[in-house]
Amino acid sequence: MSPQTAVTFTFPAVGAFLIYHRPRLNMAWLMCVGGLAAAVSDLTNALMYRFSADGELLLAGWMRVPSQLGWAVCGLTLTMLLPLYSPDGRLPSRRWRPALWLGCAAITASAVRYLLRVPAPTSLSGLPQVVPNPLQVPALAPYMDVVGVVGWAGIYTAMALAALSMAVRMRRADPVGRRQIGWPLFAFAGYIVFLILGAIWPVFMWPAIAWAAAIPFAVAFAVMRYRLYGIDTVISRAIVAAGVVVVVSLVYFGAGTLSSVVVSGYHQVTGIAAALFAGAFFQPLRRALQRAVDRLLYGAVGDPGMLAERLTQAVRGADPARALNSVVSVLRDGLAVEGVAVEVADGEPRYVESGRVGPDAREVPLVWHGVRVGRLLVGPPGPRRFPAAHNERVLATLTPYAADVAHAVRMAADLQRSRERILTARRRSAAACAATCTTASARPSRPWR
Repeated sequence: MSPQTAVTFTFPAVGAFLIYHRPRLNMAWLMCVGGLAAAVSDLTNALMYRFSADGELLLAGWMRVPSQLGWAVCGLTLTMLLPLYSPDGRLPSRRWRPALWLGCAAITASAVRYLLRVPAPTSLSGLPQVVPNPLQVPALAPYMDVVGVVGWAGIYTAMALAALSMAVRMRRADPVGRRQIGWPLFAFAGYIVFLILGAIWPVFMWPAIAWAAAIPFAVAFAVMRYRLYGIDTVISRAIVAAGVVVVVSLVYFGAGTLSSVVVSGYHQVTGIAAALFAGAFFQPLRRALQRAVDRLLYGAVGDPGMLAERLTQAVRGADPARALNSVVSVLRDGLAVEGVAVEVADGEPRYVESGRVGPDAREVPLVWHGVRVGRLLVGPPGPRRFPAAHNERVLATLTPYAADVAHAVRMAADLQRSRERILTARRRSAAACAATCTTASARPSRPWR
């Protein structure tokens, strides 16, 4: 097994996942092309050994060509082009073109050397038979060793420069860009280090294999964590689903094993007990995983529970008008939109806005115990755009709080109007009494007879 084998399984899968949601993402295409090239190389290499075992040496020799070409395409796309063009699909600057040319030249030289070299004789290889090379050029045999050393030196240098280009991007980027580039840089740098150590000490080849398999996930994490391509909804659901499946499976098999030991001979009972025990964990586990993924992807504002706690502290002890301002502020921060407004039916204040809602705002009704008390207006997405699924979770959690505050604003307005009516009635009553008394005092008195 080699790093190329790990690349065969992880890069095409992650690349196809990204292409399905963002077809114009060139890094995803590079991942697919490189991973499929690695698969072609591994497959034809296995066929070469299969044909050799069957005695078809000439056919086995021709398998060298697709095997080596697949290796060259895989190495060029994944270890050089992908880091050079990450994360925005462009080179950091024109100054990095020589690094790209060096990588192309080194990979090409190594591939040509392998395709044209003369196989070692059986006396040196220790094998009963050697797979022939149909493209061998004996006249180039004296130069093959030098070409090999220069080619691999160029490959390692180009790989180091590709990782260095990401470090340069990271140094020049803003804080969000630095965190975004950090994960792929860490993955590529670790792979290069272990690959070089594995070439010297074979024991380090296993960490290099694991690191190669982790590179596409690091790239995908950079994409989803900082929302460069807006696919974090799907990834969030995938992580939650995978976590639920793994944990529920472990609980199911663990409960089944334990119950089978305790209640031996009753397989039906143990199966039912394990299923019930696993089912009891499903919904709490899904909620816990969803909250953990929201915190991982979006930070503190991505956890609807944290937003609800923040909103509760903001409105606690405040008058309804100030509480309404806190509601729109927390909602705008949690939804990552340009503006949020709350319009209260027969309330005072009647309309409170944070930011700019715009003419095409989304309307969410505010209902308090079956009575519509107002509406919530959500503006267009801001720079830190969240997906629809996350928005729905935030709205489902915080809308009841907004409805409670809107109801409190209505009640305060009704109370104020009732006070004003009472005061008005009192003033009218006092004015009527004063008018009656004035009229009575002004009326002339009749003499006594």
